[in-house]
Amino acid sequence: MKKLIGAVLLLGGVALFELCVFHLVQQGTCASGGPYEIRNPCPHSTWTWLSLMLPALLGGLIGAIVLDAVGRVWAAGWILSGIVAIVAVYTPGAHAGAKTGGIIAGVVWIVLGLFFSLIGRGFDRAGKSKPAQPAGPPPG
Repeated sequence: MKKLIGAVLLLGGVALFELCVFHLVQQGTCASGGPYEIRNPCPHSTWTWLSLMLPALLGGLIGAIVLDAVGRVWAAGWILSGIVAIVAVYTPGAHAGAKTGGIIAGVVWIVLGLFFSLIGRGFDRAGKSKPAQPAGPPPG
């Protein structure tokens, strides 16, 4: 039951977080308020998507801790966010100015995910390379 709850939290958190990434990247840069002319005002949903990211991260993190998969989820999350960012700017409804930033962010996030994946794999190998050997008799 513990693993099921962890999986639900992890999958729900990742799904909600990636939905937030999709909508925010699709919008691109925007601004609200201030004394200067605003060319691209933020839609009202921007603050909703931003505020949903924290609960999504916390839920996913708790699920990853329960499943003992924090390192793998961390690397996979970066890669998945990169893919979502690139897909978001090519879908209908994406803001015209969002394409370049979305592609750059997507590529950087994918590279980070691959980097974290390689680092994690190296740590896994280092910890499992030699089986523990019992201590020999003391010299006497």
